[in-house]
Amino acid sequence: MCEEASNLSEQYKKAVDLSSVVSKTDPKGLITYANKNFCDISGYSQEELIGKSHNIITHPDTPVKTFAELWKTITSKKIWKGIVKNRAKDGSTLYRFIYYYANYR
Repeated sequence: MCEEASNLSEQYKKAVDLSSVVSKTDPKGLITYANKNFCDISGYSQEELIGKSHNIITHPDTPVKTFAELWKTITSKKIWKGIVKNRAKDGSTLYRFIYYYANYR
């Protein structure tokens, strides 16, 4: 049963990674995971992202209050969703509708 659950988890992870832009951070906002889609749209490699602050892709026009609200929401174990303006490595602007949630233990 445990192996079956593990296989199912891997299948879900693969489906999400193939269909979505995914990154994970630790409670300090440091990137611990970025899937291929995230790397492709941001222009950064995994090596350039892992261990860096998620602010590496934050566009300077993004209001500070946006992320204050986001962190307040997710640390309350609620889902935050909204449009975020990010910046790729080449300086181009990326608008994304994003769901954030905290999954920290």
